[in-house]
Amino acid sequence: MPLPEFERVHRIQDEHLAPGLLNVVVFGPGRGESCVVRLPNGELGVVDGCRKTNDPTLALLESLRGPDSRLAFVALTHPHDDHYGGLAELLDRWSGRVGEVWRTVYGPRYSEQLLGFVSAQRAGKRGLLPDERKLHELRAVLERFQTVRENGTGKLMIVERPMLARTLSGSPPVTVTAWGPADWDYERHSQALVRAVSALSAPRGDHAPPKVDPNQASGALLVQWGEARVLLAGDLLRGTRPDSGWRAARSLAGKPVQVVNVAHHASEEAHDEELWGMMAPQLAIVTPFMGAVGTQPPRPEMIKTLCASSAVVITSPPKWAEKASQQGLRVVPVAGSSTPLRPSEVKRKNAARAGHATPAPSSSAYGAVAVALDHTGEIRRVVLSEEASRWEASPA
Repeated sequence: MPLPEFERVHRIQDEHLAPGLLNVVVFGPGRGESCVVRLPNGELGVVDGCRKTNDPTLALLESLRGPDSRLAFVALTHPHDDHYGGLAELLDRWSGRVGEVWRTVYGPRYSEQLLGFVSAQRAGKRGLLPDERKLHELRAVLERFQTVRENGTGKLMIVERPMLARTLSGSPPVTVTAWGPADWDYERHSQALVRAVSALSAPRGDHAPPKVDPNQASGALLVQWGEARVLLAGDLLRGTRPDSGWRAARSLAGKPVQVVNVAHHASEEAHDEELWGMMAPQLAIVTPFMGAVGTQPPRPEMIKTLCASSAVVITSPPKWAEKASQQGLRVVPVAGSSTPLRPSEVKRKNAARAGHATPAPSSSAYGAVAVALDHTGEIRRVVLSEEASRWEASPA
């Protein structure tokens, strides 16, 4: 089915979502990512959080919020600060109005180990987790999740596990299913954490402590309404064996998946070519990490790979945007109330970042894409905001 004409707005609000359809909004303001899901019956859900201050997720939810509004679910795919940023405040603002919280391996005992591990790094053994400077917010997020879970409303994301089901009058039901992590990834990550904690408690030796990477056990969620399917992929990696990573999800890909929020900022290590071919998505949404500086994803080569089979939207400009034509890529013009940064503006921004290993994220917090699908799987509306732009491979 052909895609609708893309629209551009300054900021995505209630009026840009389609009533009675499945709506998904993906924010990617230069570092993190957050997804807001509005089901056809109006229920809301949030997957991950992208920033602690000037949070676009909170702003959108406020525009959608009615006197009786609730969040059907809040999910944390894994504890990296570009995925949990802002979730503590969100849960505070919606206190008593959150139906369920979903997580992967991050239960109470795991949380104690993780926070102890981060504290040890802050004491001088650094470099194993990128969240060490975000200890207080991570603790706050985990505490809020635990508060909701104490009411019996917490679920563990494991591949193939049903997370939510809603029966709708006059249309197919809506379901959300976990597509990750696999059991083996869960066990491998837990064992890695135990080894790392043990190493940190031992006298310092000549060997570096083992690495702990929460991406190994990242969650992923498939939202389905009739023939409409949207994959919110978190940072789940490709996998090292048939029962891990995206390889474990291949058996679930029996039907097309029209929209994919691409895993791990479209890094090569998270791309499973066979699964991508099975899903055959019409629209791929990419959120750059740290402006795609240096080796940070997405790299132009992966965008070209995605463009070969899907329409591609990047939510904020990557550093290499100024030289995209040299990489065989170009931005597709989208008419609307605002336009993406001109190449000269991208160049000025990148020049301001020069010399910084970890540059500031995009100046806009509102780079996002909103997609609406009907139950036949037809994409009915695509709205881009702020610096989000559509990309395609340049003609040879």
